[in-house]
Amino acid sequence: MATKHSVKQSFEHNEVVVLKKFKDDLMDLSDSSDADSFFPKHKTMEDVWTDMGLDAAAGYDLETVCNPTSLSCLREGDITNWECISSCPDDLGLNVLQARKQTVRKVRQNMAKKKTTIVRSKYTELDCALLKKYQEIKRTGESDVIEIPEVLLIVRLSFPRCIRRHKSIHYDFCVLGSQTLDSLRDKICCPMNVQPLYLEGEAKPLADMITSASFLIEDTFYNDHRKETDIDLSEIVMQWARDNPEDHELPSDPKVKSMNDTKFEDLTIRLGKPYVFLHMGNCEHEITFVDVRSFNEKDCQSKKEYPMAITRPRMKVIPCKCCHSRVSTWITRNDDFSDEDPSFFCNRCFEGLHFNDAGEKMGAFEARPFINLTSLV
Repeated sequence: MATKHSVKQSFEHNEVVVLKKFKDDLMDLSDSSDADSFFPKHKTMEDVWTDMGLDAAAGYDLETVCNPTSLSCLREGDITNWECISSCPDDLGLNVLQARKQTVRKVRQNMAKKKTTIVRSKYTELDCALLKKYQEIKRTGESDVIEIPEVLLIVRLSFPRCIRRHKSIHYDFCVLGSQTLDSLRDKICCPMNVQPLYLEGEAKPLADMITSASFLIEDTFYNDHRKETDIDLSEIVMQWARDNPEDHELPSDPKVKSMNDTKFEDLTIRLGKPYVFLHMGNCEHEITFVDVRSFNEKDCQSKKEYPMAITRPRMKVIPCKCCHSRVSTWITRNDDFSDEDPSFFCNRCFEGLHFNDAGEKMGAFEARPFINLTSLV
């Protein structure tokens, strides 16, 4: 297992990315800021021949020889069903095909591995469907146009997890370099945000009462100052660091800036290095910059959709203890009507089991809303 020292050393070797310079380099690749120079149109075969310095006759011969319909092997006619790998003969001499068939046989024999493969495929399909949904969104007007050139970042938000239950719980967000950090802060979905706080008989989301938040990226704290209830979380963290100098690796003299005035393209980051997002007083999330690239024509063209979540947390949804068909929305502790602690119920079963027809509470139990991470996107 990697030690704290070895992990730190690995980050020191990552290349520092100055996003402002990255965007300037994109500008240097083109003579203008015209979208056509960044989004090249589809070339015809005649254009390809011209780029290769071929005349029409040579280009036609090359297209005929390299046509996909001409790329076939002698035994190709023996395959009756291309969708079923088991219908392919074993003596085709293709090593990749043999390895794939062997893997399929192992998966079918091992039920646990089969289930893991199916679940992984399900989440992959869900992520692809979510990304496709955004790609099909069209811009609605001049104010919704993304100026070229633009930097696109993939930011991964991780959740505190029990390693015995979940290997990875995270969202991936697409953000534009021209957006400020508070735009991502508003999109971050955490169960703590929607937990109800009862004041004078009225339930309010916890996020409406505790509004402070902060990013720690490299040696800088970026605080949220948009509301009167926001406090400087960086000062609280640094006061703890001064009182406990041996329990942390925070910078000794960090900078403090406002996330409302800082754009992503103003940051200096290291890809793959974990940073911190702090909100709700002590709720911490790991923030990782996974990718930085140029915005292109295959991305969502609507500016108002960013930041957008392009993945879902890969975790099991907890079903209702009673009906086993609906998703749990309540969690109970010390429940007289359950043999498990804690217990999870959907809204209908929770009310039917714990309250009478007059809406009066029956038995002893402690209950609070249960939030599924997969429902927050």
